[in-house]
Amino acid sequence: MRARGLTRRYRAITALGGVDLDVRRGEFFGLIGPDGAGKSTLLQGIAGVLRLEGELEVMGHDLRSDAATEKAKLSIGFMPQGIGLNLYPDLTVDENLDYLADLRLLPAEVREASKTRLLDMTQLTPFRSRPAGKLSGGMKQKLGLCGALMGEPQLLVLDEPTTGVDPISRREFWEILTGLILEQGLTAIISTSYLDEAERMERLAFVYKGRILSIGTPAQVRDAVPTSLHEFRPKRMPAAMTALDRASVHFIRRGDRLRVPLRQGDESLGPLREALAPEVEPLDPRPALEDVFAARVAEESGGLPPYRPFPADRVAASDADADASVEVADLTRRFGDFTAVDGLTFCVKRGEIFGLLGPNGSGKTTALKMICGLLPPSAGKARVAGFAVERGGAALRRRLGYMSQLFSLYTDLTVLENLSLYASIYGVRAAHREERIRWAIEQAD
Repeated sequence: MRARGLTRRYRAITALGGVDLDVRRGEFFGLIGPDGAGKSTLLQGIAGVLRLEGELEVMGHDLRSDAATEKAKLSIGFMPQGIGLNLYPDLTVDENLDYLADLRLLPAEVREASKTRLLDMTQLTPFRSRPAGKLSGGMKQKLGLCGALMGEPQLLVLDEPTTGVDPISRREFWEILTGLILEQGLTAIISTSYLDEAERMERLAFVYKGRILSIGTPAQVRDAVPTSLHEFRPKRMPAAMTALDRASVHFIRRGDRLRVPLRQGDESLGPLREALAPEVEPLDPRPALEDVFAARVAEESGGLPPYRPFPADRVAASDADADASVEVADLTRRFGDFTAVDGLTFCVKRGEIFGLLGPNGSGKTTALKMICGLLPPSAGKARVAGFAVERGGAALRRRLGYMSQLFSLYTDLTVLENLSLYASIYGVRAAHREERIRWAIEQAD
């Protein structure tokens, strides 16, 4: 793949500003950068689904020509950003792959051989008759990868394929992907928001505001920002994090330790060392890609968002408060002979932040849908804000702010139109609607 001067503008916004990039045949290449950096725009252009200004040659085809673009697509496997976005949720696993095979005009014998091999490789064979919409997030992404690989493409273009996937499923996904690339000699261009994944790449590019700031092996990208790493095990963690935050010093918490990467010559830690003590010798004194990523974004943007730890006395106050906002007792949900949630019981006190932690497919989303009244339980009870969920109706929904795993926005509506729609759904009175929308926009910057 060869690109020269790739540019894409959306009115006043420049998504790509003259990108030059070469990816060698058979290479495992990564794109890293913050949200809005231009990674998805670049990948959509490489995959032939978005026209870019400039020169772009993919697998020997000049994508400035429509005919050449259509030929190039036959050798490209593309997986867009977002869980299951290249899948139809009402179609089964088998039907999704059959549909994608039809689009690629695959002969029947090639189709069946590809399906069998890919489903066995991703351990999806037992789920061939299950609708894609009823798969866990990790299983959807593995099926999405199967879809991108139908037809045995030469170039694989994956846009943040493991975002929203639990650590175990992420590991399985990368084992499958690495094996495919090594065995079949695929060229792969992959964007990721997980910097530990970026360490796997042969080469990668750091993208920011539509420009490539650095490119090379992971070690070369790290070395492009001269950074020293400091590590502390502070006696008072909340106070230490607050001190770093007030001084606008970036840090990463790892259990009982704080990692602080600093550009060479930066003396910001001087007056803070007493609050951070004791300093310990890092197991690896070299900054990780995550450290360099944060330092580079802070340098380009003039700082990072503040870190706001909760007051240390909040937990104690919550424990003393018997006023429960959410009460769940023996909550159960079955789909036929499959039990998605089995006798879940817990209580969330008013003002508390409560987390559900578990792998994809463990029942978290199903539990939240029952608590929000979107899915009737097979057994058990749930009360929210004093309402029994099954009888709460509109009065309960007005007290719930719900953000789903996959769908919360209408992509063809503007920011203001989406918020106006939600205000209407929640029954916000017209006199207060403008004020609430302004508040929400300011809160989210």
